[in-house]
Amino acid sequence: MIGCYVHHVGGGHLARAVQIAGELHCPVTGLSTLPRPEDWPGDWLQLPPDNPAVDHTGDAEAQATAGGVLHFAPLRAGFRERQRLIAHWVETAAPRAVLVDVSVEVAALVRLLGVPVVVTAMPGDRNDRAHRLGFDLASAIIAPWPAHAHPDSVVRGMRTTYVGGISRFAGRTPDLGRREPGRGLIVWGSGGAEFALAQRDSLMSATPERDWRLALDLPPEQLWQELQRAEVVVSHAGQGAVADLAVAGAPAVVVADERPHGEQLATVAALQRLGVAVGAGRWPAQQEWPQLLAAAVALGGQRWPRWLGSGAAGAAQVLRRVAA
Repeated sequence: MIGCYVHHVGGGHLARAVQIAGELHCPVTGLSTLPRPEDWPGDWLQLPPDNPAVDHTGDAEAQATAGGVLHFAPLRAGFRERQRLIAHWVETAAPRAVLVDVSVEVAALVRLLGVPVVVTAMPGDRNDRAHRLGFDLASAIIAPWPAHAHPDSVVRGMRTTYVGGISRFAGRTPDLGRREPGRGLIVWGSGGAEFALAQRDSLMSATPERDWRLALDLPPEQLWQELQRAEVVVSHAGQGAVADLAVAGAPAVVVADERPHGEQLATVAALQRLGVAVGAGRWPAQQEWPQLLAAAVALGGQRWPRWLGSGAAGAAQVLRRVAA
């Protein structure tokens, strides 16, 4: 038995967990505040939310972080029940290993209960005490990017395996002949700043010659078709979205959405470092779009394989090794 803890913010953690679980080929249980996805291949432990709106603990931030040692461990009964359910599952299911993506509090709890932990790394500045604690506790670390993408990452030189981007489309071959000149696709996800129609309108006004489609949380099959048809894609820099672009070989302008720890800014810098896509650290001004899009079309998608590696299969191999 292997467990997979899935963080509830955004859709990327869940999509990644589904892909890894599907490659484990052994009993697997998901643990999350999120509801069980239809394609999850095993059991699912539904956890209560860890962030109820009302907090009567006084100095809430200092209390919740234990003075900076943790990220979020509030002194209240609701959080205690959440941790109790995880501990009870560990006692009854006796997992051989648990993948934590991501929570230093869950990683610490599971490790203190005598179970090996594998932690998923995230881009950006993760050099704070809490992140370091989670990495130090881990028996192994999975980095879902290529080895040279983030040379300044705190996990470099640790027990880290670089598996490249993990995409729901792994193993597919795009039909590059389907790309339609003048067709554009905007890919945006959940978990960050809300995509504003003003942003879309700015892009469309700057490029009236293009036929733009807006993809907000499209079903996977529909998104795959759109990624193949677009001559150029404008996407946020979430890890799942970037991995999908890489498998599709899509010419792209990748824009950093606001995230804690500069996560997407770091990803954009890594994409530019490897020369696989055109990057932007913020939503570009209207007059900047023509040049950015022309650069993306000229670059094409031929270099995207640099972002890929063993993917979910490689992550599953790390988990099986730790479990053994």
